[in-house]
Amino acid sequence: MKNRFNDFTLETLKKADAGSHLVQIYGNEDYLVEAVAVYAHQALTTGGAVILIATPAHLQLFRQRLEPAADLKRLEASGLFRCLDARQTLARFMKPDGQADYSRFSKIIGSLLEETRAAHPEAKISAYGEMVNLLWQEGNVEGAIWLEECWNALSKSHAFSLFCAYHFADAHQMQGSNLKEICRVHSHYIVGPMMEKAVSFAIQQVLREKSPMLKTVVGTMPRREKTASLIPGYLSMLLWLDENMPQTAAKIKAAALEYLSGKGSEN
Repeated sequence: MKNRFNDFTLETLKKADAGSHLVQIYGNEDYLVEAVAVYAHQALTTGGAVILIATPAHLQLFRQRLEPAADLKRLEASGLFRCLDARQTLARFMKPDGQADYSRFSKIIGSLLEETRAAHPEAKISAYGEMVNLLWQEGNVEGAIWLEECWNALSKSHAFSLFCAYHFADAHQMQGSNLKEICRVHSHYIVGPMMEKAVSFAIQQVLREKSPMLKTVVGTMPRREKTASLIPGYLSMLLWLDENMPQTAAKIKAAALEYLSGKGSEN
């Protein structure tokens, strides 16, 4: 399966073990489909089970990407490949206050995991969910983060890896407190090439107007080591700028989103 991610990102997607909680912040949907396909394909071709909880549109895209390399009908019949509608699933355990009811969540999702485990005791379970993104896009940031906490709590009693994704479409969604919370509740970070390019381009564009001192400060910030559990360099930089230079951070985010709107279909 051809892809456009670097070796480090591919290794993170392919070697996610039980307890891993991956996240991708994306602007270009193509990279989301590609990342989920790599993650799911690795599991399905090594005897694992895959559970996808996504919108119908995304489920169709994931299937299209996986089908050339995997017999999805056979895998579905055996219970090794399962797809659920994200909004319908979300509605089963959400409370009127916009928060997930953990008791109902653990019963519904826990039963799904237990059924898969009972049918395939030796299979590694790899789950992907975008229910959090639905809440995020509705502006329910607290609800999205609490749902992430519910997943983390469930992982203490069930063995599975989880991959989540957030689509950032405006600068408000990328404010520092939101990014911090996303980073806090995940263990691994998937760097999409287009998002990284967008932030790098924006930083160069904005810093071109700034003083040499600011360029020096940003240029000497600590860089990410090649350890999956550490925050990617561009996210670290945005978080640092949010705390120390919020106006500059806001300009960079706006420029990055403008770049994505114009370049999102490329590469």
